[in-house]
Amino acid sequence: MRLERADVVIAGAGPAGAILGALVARPERRVVLLHRSSAGSGVLAETVVGSAEPMFARLGLVPIVERLGFDGAARHGALWGAGEVFWRKLAPKERGYKLERVAFDAALRALAIERGVELVEGASARTPWRAPHVRVELDRERRAVDELSRSAVGGTELAFDARVVVAAAGRTMPESLVDGRVVRELPALIALNARVPDAGAFADATSIEAVPEGWWWWIPLAAGGASVTLFVDRDELAAKGRDAAWRSAREHALGPCRAAPAAFERGTTAAPRLVETGGDVLLAGDAASCVDPLSSQGVEKALASADHAARCVNALLEAKLDRELVLAHRRAWERGLFEAHARSTLAFYAAERRFERAPFWTKRHALANAAAAARAVALPERVRPNPELEPASVLVPSGDAFAAVPGRRVRGSDEAHAEFHTVPVDVLLACCDGGASLDEVLKRARRVPALATRTPAVVREALTSACRAGVVVRA
Repeated sequence: MRLERADVVIAGAGPAGAILGALVARPERRVVLLHRSSAGSGVLAETVVGSAEPMFARLGLVPIVERLGFDGAARHGALWGAGEVFWRKLAPKERGYKLERVAFDAALRALAIERGVELVEGASARTPWRAPHVRVELDRERRAVDELSRSAVGGTELAFDARVVVAAAGRTMPESLVDGRVVRELPALIALNARVPDAGAFADATSIEAVPEGWWWWIPLAAGGASVTLFVDRDELAAKGRDAAWRSAREHALGPCRAAPAAFERGTTAAPRLVETGGDVLLAGDAASCVDPLSSQGVEKALASADHAARCVNALLEAKLDRELVLAHRRAWERGLFEAHARSTLAFYAAERRFERAPFWTKRHALANAAAAARAVALPERVRPNPELEPASVLVPSGDAFAAVPGRRVRGSDEAHAEFHTVPVDVLLACCDGGASLDEVLKRARRVPALATRTPAVVREALTSACRAGVVVRA
């Protein structure tokens, strides 16, 4: 088995891996993208919210989305927290797009190849990775689509000596391959999906509906009909059975999803979780973190993750910054995004109170209440800088990579801070020096020229965030 050399090896050619490859490709770089075909996500179509459009433009994906996507629905229905559907008409800029993932993912891989990425079909990780070495196994019936694959014809394995290794093979990639571990998770869901041949009066609408068993999602399809998906708790489903859960949820549906067929067609796991690794490997897309499908931002999150990971790859290849600093920054970015999504998701689950005794909702309400209590912790009467603080570099975007600026972190943490809500961290710490009440902090802040344009509310929010991060503590 010959050892192949590459600048970047990306395992996983879904949205995150493919667009990451396209973003880091350069004529002077060898970027290898490993792709193992799958049966798809289990959901026929996904929505992309209108707020994602600037990101599509920044990544150069508008032509692909306009060609393969189709306009989002003109109205959105929600049967959530009430016994009837609340319909809202959407302005054109609010509608976003609907995407059928098989075609969209293939177009992103084609874009990567167009930009010079080498795609290896039928490749999957075989042994635990110890970057810079990656060993992969090739499917017996793989298709050679580039020079790299043609050079390996006749073999069943490839090995790479890569400067940067990225794991982007989604939630199905075993953590053991990348020396990873799940550090935070929300209850796992199973998505049961089927097609409705005729969307009828709801051909122009998307809708979401809570039922005792979980929640329904209705999305019209470009070719006609609609995709209906039932999201149920994985553990509860194991006890109840998929067929029984589907039948029961159909009986409880009051909105468009009451037209769901008698049986579902496919099922897939949707497990919101955050994975971190101490190894010399970057995680991107769902391999790093998965968000709850309730957010309707799975595709957007994957692309945003790839965008950030591309900056990290470029920084590692430039070798101007400490390698561990870049890896830690990648972990911290995914952690922050996952926690933000978790908060908003749990708050939305908490808004549905009709099914308090149903196991699906009992579990999520308990988590929502705990999260709300943790966020509601009041500021101590007096605060001071954490004595465990140490100087640290914070990475900020610079060109297509990063530059380092001075910041602070709690000793032993990989998360450093240069500011909180636009308030420089050193200025905030100076306002807390020696121990200070909130009123004293605000008085000191008014005398600082750097905070002349900051309102007391901004300073208070910055202080609260610094408390949550452990940068300031009780005096």
